[in-house]
Amino acid sequence: MQTITDSPSVAAAVPAKSPVIPPPPATTSSPALQDADGVARCVLAAMLIASVVTWHLILTKGVQALRRARHSAAFWEEPNLEAVAGRIRENGVTESFSHLVHHGFTAIEQHSSGHEGAGLIHAGAPEGLLTRALKRAIDEDRDQLEFGQSFLATVASAAPFTLARSQAGLALN
Repeated sequence: MQTITDSPSVAAAVPAKSPVIPPPPATTSSPALQDADGVARCVLAAMLIASVVTWHLILTKGVQALRRARHSAAFWEEPNLEAVAGRIRENGVTESFSHLVHHGFTAIEQHSSGHEGAGLIHAGAPEGLLTRALKRAIDEDRDQLEFGQSFLATVASAAPFTLARSQAGLALN
C-alpha cells in the first residue's frame, strides 16, 4: 500500500526544506559605537558621566528648593524671634533664614557671655561682631546654593560642541 506522500508526483510538489539560517547575535551597542575608536568612546563615557551628575544635581537642588520653601513658610509664620529661637533649638537649622537667625543669636550670646577678649573674631563693637556673624552665615548659605553651578555651566557650554562634533564624525564614517 502506497501513501500519497510516497508517490513521486506528490514528492516533487512538496518543496524541500531550506536550511535554517540563525539570526545574527544580538548586540547591545549600535554599529556607530562598534566602529568608534578609543577617543570617541572616552568622550561618550565622559558625556554619560556628565549627564548622570547633571541630573543628580538638578534633582537634588530641586528637592532642596522645595524643602527650603516649606521651611521658609514655617519660619515666617512664627509670631516672634523667641518662637523662632525655640524652633531652632528643637529642630535645628532647617533653611537659610533660621541659619541666619541662629548665627545672629550665637554672636549675641558670645558677646554677652564675656568672650570679648578671646581673639580677633570678638574684637570691636557688638554691632561689628553681629555683622561679621551674619555675613559669614550669608556666605555659607550662598556657597551651599551655588554648589554645582560651575559644573552645570561647564557641561552646558561644552555639550553642544561635543554633540555636533560627534554627529559630524558619525556622518563621515
